[in-house]
Amino acid sequence: AILTVIILVAILILLPVKYIAKEDISEYYKQYEFLRLDKNHIVFTSDQEERDLKECLSRVEKGDAPLKILHIGDSHIQADFFTGETRRLLSSWLDRNYSARGFTFPYHIIGSNNPDDYKVTWSGIWKRNRIGDGHNPKLGVAGISMQTTETASEFEVSLNSPWSLYQTFDMVNIFYDCTNSSVIPYLKEESELVHQSLNSVTYQFTRPLSNFSVGINWEDNQEDVFNLYGFNLINSKSRVKYHAAGVNGATVTTFLKSSNFERQLALLNPQIVIISIGTNDAYNNSFSSSHFRSNLKELVSRVKKSKGNPIIILSTPGNHLVDKQKTNPMLRKVQHDIKKVAKQTECGVWDFYEVMGGDGSIEKWYQAGLSAPDKLHLNRKGYKLQGNLLFDALLKFTGANPAKIEREQMFVDE
Repeated sequence: AILTVIILVAILILLPVKYIAKEDISEYYKQYEFLRLDKNHIVFTSDQEERDLKECLSRVEKGDAPLKILHIGDSHIQADFFTGETRRLLSSWLDRNYSARGFTFPYHIIGSNNPDDYKVTWSGIWKRNRIGDGHNPKLGVAGISMQTTETASEFEVSLNSPWSLYQTFDMVNIFYDCTNSSVIPYLKEESELVHQSLNSVTYQFTRPLSNFSVGINWEDNQEDVFNLYGFNLINSKSRVKYHAAGVNGATVTTFLKSSNFERQLALLNPQIVIISIGTNDAYNNSFSSSHFRSNLKELVSRVKKSKGNPIIILSTPGNHLVDKQKTNPMLRKVQHDIKKVAKQTECGVWDFYEVMGGDGSIEKWYQAGLSAPDKLHLNRKGYKLQGNLLFDALLKFTGANPAKIEREQMFVDE
């Protein structure tokens, strides 16, 4: 009996930490047997890129540098349920007292769905700009913009509870342009203009806030056009800056046609860029693999040439149905194309299609209360689950045990 105990103790001592963590974290997912947790990895074909990600997260974990991630995509990103949960978990891992909301866009002003964690109010008439709205609209890193010509136009952003307790900000960076170069946005709160560059201004507040108001310094009798591309809410003490830039209906072409994409990407200067695209590309009977791969390679190339040469992770779109009942044969093609481009360009791949269960898995997500009725989008609960899965995939490049991260919001009923 003593020998048996000694052997068991030795096994536990020698057992790899990653295996123990995997067993522990599986408890959080045990009610969803259709998940393929063994597939929940970010896979690199380049050893150097994998080492770079490990080194990046190691520096962040040691407190040597804040973690800066830009996550771009479509409607799955715009709502921020998915990215918001990953942001929350990363903040909990590194420092739960401070969290930076990062880059976002006031979607509600132009009649689209806004993330839950903040609300916007406004005056004046603002026009939406996006692909399909007109001839070559001026867009930025979010793939959408809004414009006004009215001198009374302004807007206010306020964090909603409970996020206001954790995402207060002491700086705001506004991305914009105007036909009159002397026109810049200003803040109504007590603040100082600390940086100004081409089409960007940064203000610092005297204390952390949960709301701010933006006006425009128009002069009388001018006929200027002011374009807003989004804003970046910064907490200077935060160790995580997780920017979410998504727009409903986006395809790869959306970001390729965003004329200010590279400039604003450089201003955000992320160490990691996650590209979650392909759902809308696949949701098209005229889908062309060669065209999709060519466009995605071009987007990856532009990101790689950006300041800081960020690590790029491509994620595959999840399983879904067309018109709530038909399988989409293009999904497997998109999945294959993304993996092929990742291999050719030495990017990482997070294969969410396989992680969620593969072919037909959207029906299981729906039956488990994780999918929206359209069986194309997930619901809040489903997106939170997706956010947990991405967080766990990232944490595998560190020595941290994901089972020790608080998951209190994971399976809250909606």
